[in-house]
Amino acid sequence: MGATHSRTVPCTVILASIILALTWFSILGITVQAGGLDDAFNIVGESLRLKYEYTYVVEVSNIGDASATLNVSEYYMYVIANLNSTHVKVISSPVGNVSVKFVSGSWVALATLLGWAGSNVTMFIKKFIIPSISSAVIPRSKLQDVLRAVATVSPVRLEVPSKSCNLIDVDGALFNAKRYDVGVSGEAYYECKTGILLKYVNGTTSVMNLGSRNVKVRATLYVKLVAANTDLLREIIVGHTPITTTTVPAKTSFMPEWLPYVLLALSIALAIAMGVMYFRVRRAYQK
Repeated sequence: MGATHSRTVPCTVILASIILALTWFSILGITVQAGGLDDAFNIVGESLRLKYEYTYVVEVSNIGDASATLNVSEYYMYVIANLNSTHVKVISSPVGNVSVKFVSGSWVALATLLGWAGSNVTMFIKKFIIPSISSAVIPRSKLQDVLRAVATVSPVRLEVPSKSCNLIDVDGALFNAKRYDVGVSGEAYYECKTGILLKYVNGTTSVMNLGSRNVKVRATLYVKLVAANTDLLREIIVGHTPITTTTVPAKTSFMPEWLPYVLLALSIALAIAMGVMYFRVRRAYQK
């Protein structure tokens, strides 16, 4: 069960502010070494193309004796062009549709979560918006910080130390990658030769007021590489894991008659909010 919609948010003004704010910043503790963005360009030529799946999982516990989970999945595409030794050009945008799914083993928990989402539409939407980058020229030294500010995690690293690299599995493909700590308990894996992000996970736990209840909320972001230049993948995939068949107990997903109407209302609210955001950004840019 899911509701889908497409959206792209231009962020020229936002991006310009991010770059300006980062002009004083220099990357510390990283020495020049083999591996990273330059090696990626050596493989693909002048244009690096990366597509990621972003999945937000929000689990709400203590709704009575049950829990409810919200899943939001979307795809995001980067095109990074090599201009010269100091600058790159970046175009990025959400692609395809956004999938929204509410899952619970309890009608009460599901209805409570839907009621909260419906009454907090603006806050609900903002958490899952990834802005677009429209043909921006960015200094290489600022690239990781700018992309992280726009989309939570940078899809590339300028350099990746060759130490402590290990094999990891991404959807059955094996890569040689280095693990980086993120936040308190999160982690990110970057391919050792090219500095390409392979997968990322980071979660936070908080207490939120949901109607008359104080509930525990666990919000986790999962990001994984799902597509890239064919020649790049051919170069960095080092093997594949055997295909095995396993039986996994299915979760119960309720879809009451009124649920499509609630999701439709959220989709309409999303379209309106995105329209307002677009015209505000456009007006600010024209000034």
